[in-house]
Amino acid sequence: SSGSNIGSICRNCLAFNVSAVVVIGRKDFRQKMRMADRGAKTRLKFLHFLTYEEAIADLKDNSPGGCHFIGVEITESSSPISNTYFDSLFKSTSNLSTPSNVAFLFGNEGGGLSIKQRVVCEHLVHIPQFSTGGMASINVACASSIVLYTFATWARYKEGTIQGEKFV
Repeated sequence: SSGSNIGSICRNCLAFNVSAVVVIGRKDFRQKMRMADRGAKTRLKFLHFLTYEEAIADLKDNSPGGCHFIGVEITESSSPISNTYFDSLFKSTSNLSTPSNVAFLFGNEGGGLSIKQRVVCEHLVHIPQFSTGGMASINVACASSIVLYTFATWARYKEGTIQGEKFV
């Protein structure tokens, strides 16, 4: 819900070739981004829905081959995210054939994904931590960059062009 997080997530989505960002509820989300999006909000496709149920139904009905939901949530039964995870997921799920029909659900930083959101997810993944004691979780914008980068490299998306010291 933080404007900085929303803007940063949008930058990550643009950087890692996300086809659309789904926003539920807030109609003023573009204004809330402040400057954290660095222009991404004008270059991304947004799908806005008033309710979670509307969003899920639309994505399932209007995505080629349906839409498959992967929740990003730390649970004892979630899988650590990795290229190997995506290899096994796509091999074991016959109707999950292309990266274009996957949607990642990122929960609220305070409470994570709700039970209602978890139920729609076919799979739950988490980002492994390697320190003893660890953190309860990492910032949602940081989590989105790790998950989207991992997926983009697994899907072998073509790297963008570098001009000077920036991608163009």
